[in-house]
Amino acid sequence: MVNRSRLGSIIHKDTNEVKRLGEYQLKLLETLAQHAGIVLSRERLTALVWEKRIIGNNSLPNAIHALRAALEDDGKNQKVIKTIRKKATC
Repeated sequence: MVNRSRLGSIIHKDTNEVKRLGEYQLKLLETLAQHAGIVLSRERLTALVWEKRIIGNNSLPNAIHALRAALEDDGKNQKVIKTIRKKATC
């Protein structure tokens, strides 16, 4: 579905539709891609994406929701980002 990313955007490979991602959504996408197939805990994902920043409890779920929407990934079917017992993998 996604052809390439540039300047904080993803481009649909079939339609060339451009969808902008926020800084942390993009970093989350990059982190999940770098750890493809590996189950990451919420704590590990938070540390990798937000590093030493203090964030609210909803920051990660909100970023995952926005990323799923941009990737046209259904939260129920979870074809791109899978949540496993409060852990995410891509």
